[in-house]
Amino acid sequence: MDKNAKREHPTVFISYSHDSEEHADKVLAFANKLRDDGIHTVLDQFEESPPEGWPMWMDREIRAADFVVMICTETYYRRVMGEEEPGTGRGVKWEGRLIYQHFYNADGLNRTLIPVLFSYCKAEHIPTPFQADTHYMVDNGEMYERLYARLTGREYVEKHKVGAIRPVMAKVRKTDFFAPSTMLSKLPVTERELFGREDELKILADVWNDEGTKIITFVAWGGVGWVRRLW
Repeated sequence: MDKNAKREHPTVFISYSHDSEEHADKVLAFANKLRDDGIHTVLDQFEESPPEGWPMWMDREIRAADFVVMICTETYYRRVMGEEEPGTGRGVKWEGRLIYQHFYNADGLNRTLIPVLFSYCKAEHIPTPFQADTHYMVDNGEMYERLYARLTGREYVEKHKVGAIRPVMAKVRKTDFFAPSTMLSKLPVTERELFGREDELKILADVWNDEGTKIITFVAWGGVGWVRRLW
């Protein structure tokens, strides 16, 4: 089957380890939540005894699935990474080998193998080849919705359509090298007669007649007074 073709009800195979009864119940609730939301979810707990045996059942279901969801715990990590004691957790060890082989066959490009966590799991327990991939804390409502959008081939974040190219608001640059940098014509116009500054007018008159003073400035922001400087 072409896994690039969208199906009305995508198929998800859940890979996990039987850490405890509580964990198995949590996995079952998650699988049924996906099924309620239109995802054809495959879980070993839905099977009593496949006639072809568990190893072939795992192989067939992983190959047929659109996605493989790996529920990562410390036990799952240890067994998939080959660090578990011999004779323990053979089912997850087998699933791990199959998953690794599909990842290898895809030249290390991961489009279908999804690491998933519950709130009591840690990201460090995601098998090493998949630690760089997006993972989902699925007992968090927002993260579940993100996973659901991915499984159903829809965008979780709205993306606007690309609009038409608009004109650029070009910056106007002066081209006259000799143009004055200050436009006196833009300054406000005041009355010719000054009033209310008799002391300042006297200072200006005295400085006009004083050959020793070359420059006088009145410095102030509007409305806050002024400071007189003489040179």
